[in-house]
Amino acid sequence: MNILQRLWQWLVNLIRRVLKLEPVGFKIKETNLDKETSMADGTVDLQILDDGKGVLFTLTPVNKAGNTEPLPAGSTVKATSSAPASLVVAANPGDTTGLVFLGTVPQPPVDATAIVVTFECDDSNGNALFSTDAAPIDVTADNTPVGFTITETAQ
Repeated sequence: MNILQRLWQWLVNLIRRVLKLEPVGFKIKETNLDKETSMADGTVDLQILDDGKGVLFTLTPVNKAGNTEPLPAGSTVKATSSAPASLVVAANPGDTTGLVFLGTVPQPPVDATAIVVTFECDDSNGNALFSTDAAPIDVTADNTPVGFTITETAQ
């Protein structure tokens, strides 16, 4: 990188810091993979079935004004579930951005309500930059009938 490029990058970083244009949190979209419904603003708990496909979390880094802002170079995002026995969250293996996570229900399921998933952004040295909680999720039993139990007796 030549001197002009470094000077330009320094100036851009200075402007971003002065204008507070760095990301300070995530806008989180939660998608129920069973019902293909989603929720961007957590006004009620999203409910997923304990025998279903799970929930997809799509993160968008935002600044204080709520505008989309790229993450700093070298930063990483990790997810933590408040109830890992009921909902396990990991990076979506099909995603290359590092901003899409998949929540699945371990088997056998442990139903729970108000599970909160926290997404934390760390800098390249592992220091926490910011974190954001997703809207609560309920893991509920699928009470849909799937068949009959037939008992035969001889007379």
